[in-house]
Amino acid sequence: MASDASSDVIKKYTFALLGKTGNGKSSTGNTILGYDAFFKSGNAHACTQLTVCRYRRRSDAEIKVVDTPGLMDTNDTQEVQNIAENLPMIMSVCPEGFDAMLIVLKYGNRFTSEEKKAIDLLKTVYGPNFIRENCIVIITNGDTFEEENSISFKQWCREQKDPIKPLFDECNFRVILFYNRKDEKYSAKRQAAVEELLNLASQLTRRGRYTSDRFQACYLERERLILKYQLPTLSAEIQRKISLLMYDIQCGIDDNRIFTQEFMLKLELQATGLYKEIKEKAKGTNLLKDLEKQCEKLCNDILKMDFTVNYLSNIYSQLIELQNPVVTSLVVNTIKLSCRNIFLKQKDSWCHIL
Repeated sequence: MASDASSDVIKKYTFALLGKTGNGKSSTGNTILGYDAFFKSGNAHACTQLTVCRYRRRSDAEIKVVDTPGLMDTNDTQEVQNIAENLPMIMSVCPEGFDAMLIVLKYGNRFTSEEKKAIDLLKTVYGPNFIRENCIVIITNGDTFEEENSISFKQWCREQKDPIKPLFDECNFRVILFYNRKDEKYSAKRQAAVEELLNLASQLTRRGRYTSDRFQACYLERERLILKYQLPTLSAEIQRKISLLMYDIQCGIDDNRIFTQEFMLKLELQATGLYKEIKEKAKGTNLLKDLEKQCEKLCNDILKMDFTVNYLSNIYSQLIELQNPVVTSLVVNTIKLSCRNIFLKQKDSWCHIL
């Protein structure tokens, strides 16, 4: 047993379920709790949509299970965002931490590259030692395993090759075969699997639960991971804004708005706003450092243009008093040429912001 029934101390277990839709996450949660606590369906479109927690009280323990939406189901960018959005939800419903993350796989299903990638992402989201120290693998469809194999489950695990072998190695072969089908024939084995799970969890928590403090320590790595996958979209948006800013500058030079303080102020606000936006989206990482530097240069170049306009405009104002159209026209063209030269000189560097 996982704990002494005669003890007055009630052991509390908290487990979080993670797995692809159809692998039997919700059914595994029901088996652990001993009743139909979670909705289950073999239909990939009818599955858990929210992070949900349910409880069970035994004479010797209180068990809490957190079921999550199906992960590892989509393409790369969606996958990362899906994990990034839902894994923090686990911590929000487990403020006291959890004893183990249960990675639910299904016997008979190929261990896909998407699943491997998503499991690798766990180490970025939860920390580099997370699989080794805090995860237990659950293999569902135990009845089919027994029908198809004459060797023991432990031996079967040891004989596995890539791509699943590294996962088994990293979690130190904490792998349990679950019998989720409600067949009286497997009743004893279902209970034995739950007891094995509780015993493994007790061993893990001797080093301490996975807590919010450990989760917060990985904050920058999570932000860097999310930002990495958002870079194509973010870069396209910045490119759009830079292009529109350059268009405004070109139009301002052509139609003489470059002479007005209002126009130059608008350009400065656009450029500094873009710079602040990049800083904010970087969230303390260095992934957008080059963008920050280039955008800062853009702001400085616009200030140079503003200084040139102000300097030459002062001369222009003084020459207006002379009422000499030729000289006045010459100064106007000089201002426009100076601004255009600054614009053309910096245009290539602005375009290389991305």
